[in-house]
Amino acid sequence: DLLALDEAQRTGRLDPDVVNDTFRAVHTLKGLAGLFGASRMAALSHELEELLDGLRLGRVELSPNVLDLLFRSVELYGRILQADKDGREGGMPEVEDLVRELHRRTDASAPVSPIGQYDLDPGLLAVLTEYEEHRLRTNITQGLSLFRLRVEFQLATIDQALDNLKAQAKPFGEIITYLPTGAGADADSIELDILLASRATAADLRGPLTIAGVKIEIEEVPRARGPGSPEGLTAMLA
Repeated sequence: DLLALDEAQRTGRLDPDVVNDTFRAVHTLKGLAGLFGASRMAALSHELEELLDGLRLGRVELSPNVLDLLFRSVELYGRILQADKDGREGGMPEVEDLVRELHRRTDASAPVSPIGQYDLDPGLLAVLTEYEEHRLRTNITQGLSLFRLRVEFQLATIDQALDNLKAQAKPFGEIITYLPTGAGADADSIELDILLASRATAADLRGPLTIAGVKIEIEEVPRARGPGSPEGLTAMLA
């Protein structure tokens, strides 16, 4: 995973799934270290988890310095394990130094949000998790367009149908979140509004995104008509 992050840093194409996998691995390791009383490993894992959480939520930028901290942490894990195996219980200054460095790096401030550039439903924005808001902000910053997909699912098969739709959408972009509209043809169905970020056009998406027997409405989310936006200036001039 760290090699994949190193490649992402060089190419500028960061896969959020890789960051999430790395975060979950360290989170699990922290729990196991605490369970077995491995205090040095638990302390390092705690600060490393905080750094990775900041990375996945956009509070920390993936930079060469951050990658250096991640690779140093893996090296120190090996040295901690060897020290525990040898029964050496004394202090390890290199661990304490790295823990302090990780803690300082995690204090990075969050970037300014560009979400206000789009005319998004306030109800949808209100239920975004911190991670979903970060992914939305990241996709907008990278120049992707936003699309609203309105889909009616059968409750009995919604899990599989959603997984299929996510798999179909992945080559074109990223599904950020979905929210029930409160509508449905009957008690056995539910309608969802799905927010998708993509470089494709609405016409390009309509062919590949299909569910047998299900109608999928796709429309691009317009930019907000604020006074500073091109649309707002056009409206004022008109």
